[in-house]
Amino acid sequence: MKQAYNPTHVCIDLEGDYKKYRYSAMFQAGGQFKALLYVVNDSLKAPKEAVLKWSIASLEGKEVSSGSKRVSIPSYDEGALKCHDVVWNIPSTEKGLLKLRLKLLTDESEEIDTNEVEFFVGQIGE
Repeated sequence: MKQAYNPTHVCIDLEGDYKKYRYSAMFQAGGQFKALLYVVNDSLKAPKEAVLKWSIASLEGKEVSSGSKRVSIPSYDEGALKCHDVVWNIPSTEKGLLKLRLKLLTDESEEIDTNEVEFFVGQIGE
């Protein structure tokens, strides 16, 4: 709930080889996971830049992909700013419930925002 009121927020827009599955998304094993990431800002005090860290992992913590990137934060009077695309070529043997986790950090490693989304990987149509 805290993140809902956060004036600076990193947002996730899923793309790639997926279909709606229950309350989530099901990505095709052997396909491609893609998430477009955006930063929005309503704060006069937000820094101009930050470090975005991301990871894709199973719920048990097995990490399958991760990375980090320095990103710009838009000023309070600008719209959302696309900051990164997370792309993961899913192994054909991968299956199960995974989670994309994001952290937006200051240069001093203070947390500005976090976000996450769970998704399934499997054979679509099974």
